[in-house]
Amino acid sequence: MEKKAKYSKELKLEIIKRYLKGESSVKLANEYEMSNMSGDIRKWAHRYEVLGENAFMVSNTSKPYTKEFKEQVIKEYLLGGISFSDLANNYNISTSEVVRRWILKYNNGMEIKDYNPKSEVYAMKSRKTTKEISEGL
Repeated sequence: MEKKAKYSKELKLEIIKRYLKGESSVKLANEYEMSNMSGDIRKWAHRYEVLGENAFMVSNTSKPYTKEFKEQVIKEYLLGGISFSDLANNYNISTSEVVRRWILKYNNGMEIKDYNPKSEVYAMKSRKTTKEISEGL
């Protein structure tokens, strides 16, 4: 299933370029009728500064992350006090929420595992839909 971005890459770039030239994120959010999005505009701009236009590429699939990769990101967070957003940008992870979940799992003593998304993982198990009739009737 293809993911659809709420705002197009072109629109984000237009807004970010204006923001980086000095326009207020609040003003831009209001102008584009993006209520409460000024924080997101600042995040977009930071991601753009780190990754360039690739920051807004929409993927049709989830990325595979190895256990070692996750542990590297977690270790950097624990050693450096780097924000979730900065780690997501530096390692080209889709969102800071992904990083936050990894760190929460680690801090709660849960095992950090490899993640390799496959279509069969998401396939719904079938269930019996026919009614069984008792023999004792």
